Amino acid sequence: TLAARDRVQSIRDLNNVGSKLFCDLIDFFSESQKKAFGWEAPPIHDVLNVVYLADPGVLTFLECAVKVDIVPGVNYGRTVCDLNHAWKDMPKVKVADVLDKDKFWNIIKSAIALYG
Repeated sequence: TLAARDRVQSIRDLNNVGSKLFCDLIDFFSESQKKAFGWEAPPIHDVLNVVYLADPGVLTFLECAVKVDIVPGVNYGRTVCDLNHAWKDMPKVKVADVLDKDKFWNIIKSAIALYG
């Protein structure tokens, strides 16, 4: 998910130590991501595992075969998911498919609100 301005502003409005730290980091990250990639809002994914542990309902999953492409070419080094189930002989794993963004940001905001 992206750290959209409205999401960050709602955390900034908490006006506590945690919100200041979080927003200062996001502001810095936003600026560097915009310079490097032209993105208006940076991706926030590192904390997703912790949010999932707090509330597994934040993600839904699908099952598919997954591999890392090690053959030079357009997908070299990328993790590739077989969404069409063409790799019949490969075992399937659970892959996060959908993020409940509102729930995700509410968990983040609630945690930061506790950081006085």
